[in-house]
Amino acid sequence: MDPTSAGPPTDPTVYEDLTVNYETAREIFGHPIKACGRSEFVNYTLLMVYPDSDRDSEERYCPVMYYVFTNGLIELRDQDRMDEGVIIPTSGAREYKDRVFYVHLPEFNGDRLSVRYFLTGKSGICYQAYFNRQSDVTEIMDMIISLEV
Repeated sequence: MDPTSAGPPTDPTVYEDLTVNYETAREIFGHPIKACGRSEFVNYTLLMVYPDSDRDSEERYCPVMYYVFTNGLIELRDQDRMDEGVIIPTSGAREYKDRVFYVHLPEFNGDRLSVRYFLTGKSGICYQAYFNRQSDVTEIMDMIISLEV
């Protein structure tokens, strides 16, 4: 083996959660979002991706924006900016207010309740909510609808 070899190539991509205000979230995420004024709302958080590990690079992008609450979060994911996209579940479908949500109830201790809503199918923005197991599914679906653009 060549002693000067650095080994297998490493991925220089850096991921960072960035807590921001509404205006910054809207600007950096690059999609219309609604302001949240609920009493249990904590902040807006962006998932920043720096493909070349340079935080000032023009290559940076934001594929996910979170509404963070005291008992969970609602994630807006730009499926077109994610390499793996999001797989639409085939079970747990619930119709509610002319929409189809996919609900996964907690099965084991420590599991979170998850609710997914795919506004435009396998592309565009999808809404994914993760809350503690005591949360009300109907309330979460109403929260997602209130944030839908």
